[in-house]
Amino acid sequence: MQIALLIDGKPEGIPWHKVELQATYYHKCKRRRDPDNLIALLKYPIDGLVMGGLLVDDDQITLKPVQRLIDKDNPRLEMTISPLSVAANVEQQQ
Repeated sequence: MQIALLIDGKPEGIPWHKVELQATYYHKCKRRRDPDNLIALLKYPIDGLVMGGLLVDDDQITLKPVQRLIDKDNPRLEMTISPLSVAANVEQQQ
């Protein structure tokens, strides 16, 4: 499975302290999937955002409901991250 990261807006104040995250899974087929398992699959990509220096910590993420779509030719996970407040993120860095 491919993972794509989409950053909403100009990435100011990185590393961010408070963000909103929208995850969209594109599956090969319509098979039923447990939503809890989909959320659990986000652990490693989110940890990668912290290790990569984009986020200070993963405890300040507001997770929007996970979207599930079908793309049989290109199954993937897309994550859109939006800072909740650029001013608050810059202020917490100082």
